[in-house]
Amino acid sequence: MLRSVIGGAAAVLATAAVGASAIAQPATARGGPKVRLAAAATNNGCDAGAYNVTVSPDGTALSILFDDFVVHGGQEIAKRCTLSIPLNLPEGYSLGVYQVDYRGYAHLAEREAALFTVDYVVGPRGNGRGTRHRLRGPTDDSFTLTDTLRPGILRRIGCGEAAKIDFNAVLGFRRGEGSSEALLSLDSADGTRAPGGVTFKFDLKPCQGSRP
Repeated sequence: MLRSVIGGAAAVLATAAVGASAIAQPATARGGPKVRLAAAATNNGCDAGAYNVTVSPDGTALSILFDDFVVHGGQEIAKRCTLSIPLNLPEGYSLGVYQVDYRGYAHLAEREAALFTVDYVVGPRGNGRGTRHRLRGPTDDSFTLTDTLRPGILRRIGCGEAAKIDFNAVLGFRRGEGSSEALLSLDSADGTRAPGGVTFKFDLKPCQGSRP
């Protein structure tokens, strides 16, 4: 289920192939196998130093935090950030993504609208997903988007396969839909809100025939 919360009001956004029921977060034992970054992320279109990729201490989530990923209406049509993030999985384990969270900030007047598009691939080509969101004014607040993936939406990776996440995000305005004061960002905008960005939540399972 994909949910959007903008300015405190909740709205349901339709998305293809998403289960209707909520999926509980898989439990992870403390001290168990963990996912780690294999190397620094490579980027295309993201300003150097404008993002930071981290894995949570328990190894169950990967976050991309942005410092200045912002598009302004009346000045820019779109702004893009593309990252390739190599992962190091524990030997004998596979990884599955079950939820992706987005947090940002939008300043839009009445009748203004902004576009937020994300595509990502987990592991090999063909194992990806795309989402497209249209944020409408009036709003001057942070927003959150949650994409919950039922089993089977994305194939598990690992067990001898390359483990990585390829991520592409585009923020933009259609011509005539954003004044010079309008903006859309995937960062905290004013420093008083929680950090903006994208978080992939995943679980680990032993490969068939492997002993953890």
